Amino acid sequence: MSLKGLVGQVWKDHQFVAYRPPANYQIAAATIFTIVGGPVWIKALFCRFTAAQTAASTFAVTVCAIAMQNAAVNMIGAINTIGTIPLGAAAGQVIVPALLSQPPYSLANVLLGQAGQGQISSVGNIVLTVGGAITDGLPEWCCVYSKMAPNSNITVP
Repeated sequence: MSLKGLVGQVWKDHQFVAYRPPANYQIAAATIFTIVGGPVWIKALFCRFTAAQTAASTFAVTVCAIAMQNAAVNMIGAINTIGTIPLGAAAGQVIVPALLSQPPYSLANVLLGQAGQGQISSVGNIVLTVGGAITDGLPEWCCVYSKMAPNSNITVP
């Protein structure tokens, strides 16, 4: 492989992380990230509760208006618990809430042969829809991705 080809491959394999600081979310849809400049390959999307989430609240996430789970899931968890978004809306692909450690893909992703594939997305928004105000859990969000074009990026609006 030429030096140019090697540099190109290393660049494509590089992973970036978009981080959104902890925040309260009210009952509504909120843009948590924005994809700009070109397509990205989202490899993992998850939140961590920086405080205990005790009030009943559901999460549903869309990327470019496409559902990333089969159904909204109740997110109640202790401090430092993780909720992963399965990055697909096939039957059984649900958000896995309230664990201290978990794989970035649901069991359904593995059974459907989709584990590790993630989501290829064009320019648009990553939106969290909350069904019950999050006033005590204060989730912080992380999105692990690779750029598919030189100017691609995921930003926090």
